[in-house]
Amino acid sequence: MSSSTEEVRAHYDREAADYQSRFSSGLLGRLRERERADIMALLEPSPGDAILDAGCGTGFDAVPLMELGCEVDGVDISPGMVEIARERGVNARVGDLHDFDLGRAYPKVLCAGPLEFCHSPGQVLHTLARHVAPHGRLVALFPPPTLVGRAYQLHHRRNGLRIQLYPVDRMMAWMRAAGLEPDALRRPGPFTAVIRARKHA
Repeated sequence: MSSSTEEVRAHYDREAADYQSRFSSGLLGRLRERERADIMALLEPSPGDAILDAGCGTGFDAVPLMELGCEVDGVDISPGMVEIARERGVNARVGDLHDFDLGRAYPKVLCAGPLEFCHSPGQVLHTLARHVAPHGRLVALFPPPTLVGRAYQLHHRRNGLRIQLYPVDRMMAWMRAAGLEPDALRRPGPFTAVIRARKHA
C-alpha cells in the first residue's frame, strides 16, 4: 500500500525547492538523463505536438519538451511543484492523477515517475487513457520489483513514504484494461522501466 495522497502532497511540497537541482547533477542526474533518453525515444516528440505531462513535478521533462517546440500541459498533486513548473513556463495545474479531468485528449501523454506513489495505479491508467486521443500514445515510467527497486522502496520508506513496485506484466495488464495496447518496453536503469502503449480508435 502506498502513502496517502495527503502524505505524498506534503512530502513533495517540502521537496519542491530543491527537487530540480538534486535531479540535475551527480549520480541521480545521470540516471535521470538515461531515463529521459528512453522516454523521449518512445514518446517521439515533434515541434507542435500537444503533450500532457501527468505528474509534471517542477517541469523536469516538460521544459525540454517545450524547448523542442511542443505544447505541454502539466498536472501534479503538489502545489509547490506546480508553482515552480509555472515559474519555468509550464502550463501546469494541481490535480490528482486518480480522477483529474482536463476535458480534452492528447496525441501523446507522459507519466514519468508518479505511479509508484498512487494507491490505485489501475484507476490512474484509466484516467490517463481518457486523455489519450485515438491512435495516440502513453509513455509511463515506473519501478519494477527488482533488488535495486526494493532498495529504492526502502529509501522512500526511510523518508516517510510508502511506494509500490509493479511487475511489468501487471502494468501491461492494467494498460490493456484501460483500452491501451503496450508495444514497447525499455529499461533505462537498475530500478525503472519505461512502457509505451497506444490507444486504438
